[in-house]
Amino acid sequence: MDVINCIIENKPLILIVLLIVFFISLRKRKIYNELTWLRGFISFLPLGNSLDMLFYKKGNNTKQFIAGENLEDGDNCYFNINDGKFYKASAVSSKTGSTLIAKSLQKIKAGEKGVFLTSGKYYSKNLKRGTLYLALEPGKLTHIMPTGSDNVIRIISMVLSDKEEYFDPSSDWITHV
Repeated sequence: MDVINCIIENKPLILIVLLIVFFISLRKRKIYNELTWLRGFISFLPLGNSLDMLFYKKGNNTKQFIAGENLEDGDNCYFNINDGKFYKASAVSSKTGSTLIAKSLQKIKAGEKGVFLTSGKYYSKNLKRGTLYLALEPGKLTHIMPTGSDNVIRIISMVLSDKEEYFDPSSDWITHV
């Protein structure tokens, strides 16, 4: 009877342990990045950020960085060399479009660590094949090359299918004069 009472009292802890075991078994079968429902689910767990790093398969080029502002899953972010944090990237100026670019893989609050993709496949939906550039809208990408004065032109990704983007930011960029 004591064992049953212990299980009932520690139900949340046991559930988390069972989920961890289940997700570890999934890790070997499918790329965690591809399982968008799983990424969303884990973000609601109290241990979400540390679990995220556990479930990303090695070779997917994921790293933990600190967010400088509130970020959503899929936001394209630049590294701010002054404070060492990541903010939403934009083609508006070279300040926000010329440094290291990474893609947020989860919802992250300002000042907290989160998981970012530095290069590799990113799975989404309703994508259109072609080249993606930094957009004027912070955090977004566009198929249309920016044309405004001082706008940064930088290739960030290639869309391979309606669900698959290959994120590999070019280190080369130029601006319109």
